[in-house]
Order: sequence, then structure tokens, then C-alpha cells
Amino acid sequence: TDEGEELWTTDGTSGGTQMVRDITPVGSSRPTNLLRVGDTVYFQASDATHGTELWQSRGSVSSTRMVVDTLPGDGDGDGLPLAGLGRRLMFGGASAEVGYEPRIFDPATGLSRMIQDVDPGPESSFPYPVGVLGTTAVFFGTIAGESHLLGYTAAPSTTRAAAKASYSSTQARK
Repeated sequence: TDEGEELWTTDGTSGGTQMVRDITPVGSSRPTNLLRVGDTVYFQASDATHGTELWQSRGSVSSTRMVVDTLPGDGDGDGLPLAGLGRRLMFGGASAEVGYEPRIFDPATGLSRMIQDVDPGPESSFPYPVGVLGTTAVFFGTIAGESHLLGYTAAPSTTRAAAKASYSSTQARK
């Protein structure tokens, strides 16, 4: 279309198909990796000011917005949705200090934070989603150049950030 690749909604009919928001009026926002958590859809997109970041929408122009710019400026923070944990969203995001690591977003507070620097320092763990098992988000990540199966279990709502991050590999079992 003339709008480029943008976020659309449909009820399955041509009359019920419409663009939700033209995120990038000149060019394409290229929304990808959509994940529904409750009544919100999270996805990666890029606008004219920021690189590819984490966005959310509830199907209207006013509810469609960037969640967090993990790599400020026009760099790609990526914001790959990994898993829904209750109403919270686990996602992968990049920063200059720690690279691409797992993060959590709480829509109740509007805050996001890094869960853990899985591959310490500026190296990246490149979290990639597998799924949710009970209350644990399961994902692949890289530690010291090796791929590992990782799990993140969020504690119930508390006043302090409480989380348990663990990993295992065939190397760890030997």
C-alpha cells in the first residue's frame, strides 16, 4: 500500500480491515514478531526517529506506541517479544552497556528493566523465545559463545524487583 508495511487489524472481511496506525508516515515501520499478552499486542517496529524497538497496541491509534527505547537514538534496540508472564512481557533488548539481553516490561507501572546480564559485560546473550512452561519463560541464550536453554520465573507482584534466572546446559551436567 501507499502507507508501506504498517500495523493492520481485521475481522476477516475487506470492510473490516483497516490500518491501526501509520507508525512511519514516510516509509515502513515493518511490524514483526507480534505477541499477544492479555488485551495488548507487542511487536517490533521502527519509526522515523528510533531504530527497531518494542511497541504495543490494543487496536487503536491512541493505544499504539513505543514501549521503550532500549538503545536511544536511531540505533536498533530490537525489542523482540519473548513471552507473556501474566500481564508482564519478557523481551530481548539491546543497550550499549550490556548488549542484547532479556528484559521485563510491567504495563501496570510502565517500567522496564533488564532481568540479568546473562552474558556479562558488553557481550550479548541474544535471547530467543521457546515458550512458557507454567510460570517460567523458556528461551535460548548465548553464554561465552555457547547456546544454552534458559528459564526466567517472575515472582508475584512485589514492591521490589524479584526474579530468578537460571540456566543449564550439557556442559553443566558433566
